[in-house]
Parts: sequence; C-alpha cells; structure tokens
Amino acid sequence: MYFQTLSTGIDYGDLEFETFGTITFTNSLALSADASSMVSLSGTTVVLKSTYLTDDIVLVSTNGNITQHSGNTISDGIKLRANNLDSEIYFNTVDSITFFPTASARDNNTDGNITLTSATIYRFKYGSTVSGITFTNNVYARVTVGGATLLVTTPIALGTNTIDFGVTGNLQTLNNNLRIVNTGVQKSSILVPHTTNI
Repeated sequence: MYFQTLSTGIDYGDLEFETFGTITFTNSLALSADASSMVSLSGTTVVLKSTYLTDDIVLVSTNGNITQHSGNTISDGIKLRANNLDSEIYFNTVDSITFFPTASARDNNTDGNITLTSATIYRFKYGSTVSGITFTNNVYARVTVGGATLLVTTPIALGTNTIDFGVTGNLQTLNNNLRIVNTGVQKSSILVPHTTNI
C-alpha cells in the first residue's frame, strides 16, 4: 500500500489489520515518532515512522539492534529480540521495584540504581550490566506491594520472566502485622521479679 500511493498517503479503504506471530528485520531497527518518511534506511538501520507499536505483533526480531526515538512507545505484549534486547520481566501486583547489584546492597538499601514505578515490563539483554546491575541468574530487588516492602531474590532466565507478588505481597503484609502484634504480646507478658517477700 505504501508504494501504491507513492508516499502521498494511504487510502483508509486499503488498510488491513493482520496478526503476526513473528516479524523479522534483517538490519537494525529504529522506531521514530517524527521520522520524515514512513520507511527509510539510515546506514544499515531500517527507520520506521512509528508512534506506537501494539501487541498485534507478538515477536519483533532483528539481526541488529532495536532503538526507539522521539516518543515511540511499545506495548507490553510485544517481545523484542535483537542484539541489545533478548529478555523481559513482567510485573504483576507490584507498586514499585528497585533493582540492586547484590543481596547485600539490597539489604542495606545502597546502589539501587534502577527503580520502576507503575511499570508492567522491563526489557533487557540477558547477561548485560545496566547502571552497575548485572541481569543474569538472579535479580535482587526491593518491591513495594500495598504498603509492604519485600526484599526479594528472583531467578531470571533468557527470555520471558514474571515477578508476581499478588499472594506473596498479601502474605507479607499479614506477616508484618502479626510481628507487630507478637512484639506487643511479648512486652506485656514479661514477668517482673519481686524483691519483697509476701
């Protein structure tokens, strides 16, 4: 349809919607909301004019890198596979999450250089280091769920990963509340020795 109209516009009557299992580009891919033309080639990078890529396409892959420019957004349902992106973590029932380089840094709340709030996905290259945090084997994180803060170590693998704290978050909240109650009971049940004989 693009070549039919010679770049002057696409007749809406010609538009069709198709769901793809996979769409693959042989070069690097750049998605730009303000590209000057619908499709162009910049060196070895294919540039698509795109403001929003929706999850009608399940998997987008390239033999190079995938980059976004000028406000382009990609919906959560799309998996990206490229030299710079080959994995994702989906978050379910997570208010915010901060990644740390080690369990010790997480426990001491130091060097948490990546924080996501109101996010449902984080895309990354497995084994890469971003802001001092290496995404391989396990991720160490502080997760907030409904007012509770959880210190977690979550195993990750190449490809799709899910962090779900729906039940865990509720159980942790109950556990925190029970600990407060137990501390109160312990304090009130301390036996005070008497020094006066009766």
